Amino acid sequence: MLIKLEFLAIVITLNIMNKYIDMHSHILDGIDDGSRDTQESIEIVSKLERLGFVGVTATPHYIEGSSYEADNEEKRKHLISLQENLRDNKINCNIYLGNEIYICADIDKYIREDKIYPLNNTKYLLIELPFENEISSIDDYLFKLRSKGYIIIIAHPERYYYFQKSPDRLKEYIDMGIIFQCNYGSITGRYGKSAKKAIKIFLKKGYVHLLASDVHSPKSSFFEDFPKIIKKIIKIVGESKFTDLTYNNAYKILSNMKLDEM
Repeated sequence: MLIKLEFLAIVITLNIMNKYIDMHSHILDGIDDGSRDTQESIEIVSKLERLGFVGVTATPHYIEGSSYEADNEEKRKHLISLQENLRDNKINCNIYLGNEIYICADIDKYIREDKIYPLNNTKYLLIELPFENEISSIDDYLFKLRSKGYIIIIAHPERYYYFQKSPDRLKEYIDMGIIFQCNYGSITGRYGKSAKKAIKIFLKKGYVHLLASDVHSPKSSFFEDFPKIIKKIIKIVGESKFTDLTYNNAYKILSNMKLDEM
């Protein structure tokens, strides 16, 4: 039994030493409900780096008509400040900029007005949907964005009631060119039993393109749970697919490539 436990520890260590890119995080201080100050931002990125993350995309909320409407100039200032602080603290993790955009009719307009930032200034947009009540015009909103040349990434679909209830609806959207990003913590029940059940179904059916932390605080249980999360997800999808979900696809998105390129 001792040998088995030692072997398991080695496997987990090797997996943690792999490279990861986080495409969804709330690490810019004072912008939304994420990091409260610079020190918390530094601590979050430092913890991510120790887990093997070589890149983190800051995706502060953009919610039309709310307090989460920082313009891109302010976000860029926070990003530059964070990057400087990370260098001063010898934290070697690349930081990219984007937004987690709550779905609305005027997203393209806000991008042109320099209020919303596509992921690393690419054609990819990270879109958040309502958790409980589905918007009847959602397909029209998505079609409008796609017609403008944007590629849509839906954030944490496993947390939306209507996708939990009808998992195969994701396939319909995937056939339209929509990408889905699930949260690592869902696999351990961080967002409840329904989200845990949904992400397992999505992973088994191949409906997931990206995994991300969606981290808001250095006190998040994500950091402690990460080795267990890795084990659970690899058991479902295998090592090769896990690498696609945690690094390869994120790299392509940040490089403004299609996921089937390379």
